[in-house]
Amino acid sequence: MTERTGLPYASQARAMWQGLETSVAHSCGHDIHMAAWLGAARALAALRDQWHGTLLFVGQPAEETGGGAKAMLADEVIRRFGKPDFGFALHVGPMPAGMVFYSAGPMSSTSDAIDIVFHGRGGHGSAPSAYH
Repeated sequence: MTERTGLPYASQARAMWQGLETSVAHSCGHDIHMAAWLGAARALAALRDQWHGTLLFVGQPAEETGGGAKAMLADEVIRRFGKPDFGFALHVGPMPAGMVFYSAGPMSSTSDAIDIVFHGRGGHGSAPSAYH
């Protein structure tokens, strides 16, 4: 996907496609994450006189594989920055625009691997009678 917005924050990624180098956008939702993240930070900073405490925004690298969380724990992020009194997380999903889903606990948890073992005799859809 070529990003042709001309905006100063347009994707700087480059890809080779059929021998041509072109700018591309990742376009998987991380742009929405960062826009919401920055919007929340700006709103909270503007309302600073209405709350107290320390505000810390943390972006987790490699969130799709869990490797980023493991690296953050190994880097002792909590020891370095302190345990927060409250934590908020955000992830976009395939919901209609303007709709918000909320959960007090984990939501949309997933795994990137699954092992399935089938026991029985083999078969093939084109000739099921050959395998009984």
